[in-house]
Amino acid sequence: DKTMARVLNYIWKGWPLSTQTSNYTCWSTRPARKDDRSPQSQEVDMPHYERRKTELSVLKGCLLWGDRVVIPPTLRKKILTVLHNGHPGMVKMKALARSYVWWPGLDKDIEAWVATCNPCQETRQAPPKAKPTTWEAPSTPWARIHVDFAGPFH
Repeated sequence: DKTMARVLNYIWKGWPLSTQTSNYTCWSTRPARKDDRSPQSQEVDMPHYERRKTELSVLKGCLLWGDRVVIPPTLRKKILTVLHNGHPGMVKMKALARSYVWWPGLDKDIEAWVATCNPCQETRQAPPKAKPTTWEAPSTPWARIHVDFAGPFH
């Protein structure tokens, strides 16, 4: 993965002085597509790594952000599969992931993964039903006025 190789190189040799002088800013505004693994799409992640550059380190060839392992794009699907083992749901899956791994867009990837899982969707908690409430009857005419806002009508 070229992005991970570039980040490792920056950690060992030093980061560019500013994002304006680096050669990846031209791609930073392009939204990443899920299965687009071209070098340009991978460069979208560089600002995420640069924001954490003081917290990134390398241990035995593994890129770490604090205590968490930074996962390259080629292994993310496998990690999501392991995290989702037993269908723990979105909240527990995010908590487990945040304890051990990180990559740019981790939360969004977990949300998308759980959203496509039928067993998780069937067992997720539904929001509590609100009881319908009624207004007290007014004691005199014009004691309460309700206005419905609608419009503008053209």
